[in-house]
Amino acid sequence: MTSRSLHSHGLAALAAALVVVACDSGREPSASAPRAVTLEPQAAWEGELELGPQARLDFRVEWPADTVRVRATLVSDVVGVDLHASPGEPSAEVEEAYLVADDTEGPATIELDRLGPEALAGTTWNLVVHWPFDEAARSGDHKLERAKVRLELECFRARVDGVLQPGKPIAGALDAASGGIASFSIVVPAQARELRLDLADVESDLDLYARAGGPVLAFDDSVAFAEHNWGRETLVITRDSTPPLVAGEWRVDVQDSLGPTRRLPFTLHASFDGVVPRELLALPRPW
Repeated sequence: MTSRSLHSHGLAALAAALVVVACDSGREPSASAPRAVTLEPQAAWEGELELGPQARLDFRVEWPADTVRVRATLVSDVVGVDLHASPGEPSAEVEEAYLVADDTEGPATIELDRLGPEALAGTTWNLVVHWPFDEAARSGDHKLERAKVRLELECFRARVDGVLQPGKPIAGALDAASGGIASFSIVVPAQARELRLDLADVESDLDLYARAGGPVLAFDDSVAFAEHNWGRETLVITRDSTPPLVAGEWRVDVQDSLGPTRRLPFTLHASFDGVVPRELLALPRPW
């Protein structure tokens, strides 16, 4: 869930920039976690990090209850600054971080989504900007005392991009601005015995997820899914499946298994009669 590339698409208005200098960062971290700056889930922070031994800046962010994906990107004018992310209570030990990203191939970027092993929606996460060395940075014939850093947060929340109707395919596309997720709703009538969902006209490995009664916010037993190594997924939900088909609203998500890296078109079919769409009678092409 980490990457090195910076994605800035779809970022909402940024919060007012703050400037904080790490206090006495030349010392070893104390036994208790340093005081953290609280950030909004859709924000940018700019400031300086003093490049003392194991220097750090700490941040905390509470993701909204309907969060489906987040992205944290760190940009620094000094190579070697890491970004750490962990859920729950803050820790004085940066080595205990759940995820770590460095800037060896570009801005340090951490991406999290609702399908991961750690809960995301409605939880609090800790972010640490860390200088992972015991000596100060040097450039040519002088020491570098400070690094300018920018920490940018993007939070993608549950939404409905369209309404599915049986026998009426709907076209869409995934991209960085959408968080690599497209979400639809469909109402299952009481007499329906089956809900069939088919992806067509895809160019990559896309996956399908469906849940009754509300958005997919975690990967648990309430979620029906189709995750194969080809993009043209089919998901069939019946009264005997797990989870079982029930009447009412269902949310259906199309997600890029590789993350929001590029624009990917698709067509989504829905039916209650189990008939395979004509477009899908040809053998799928593996990806």
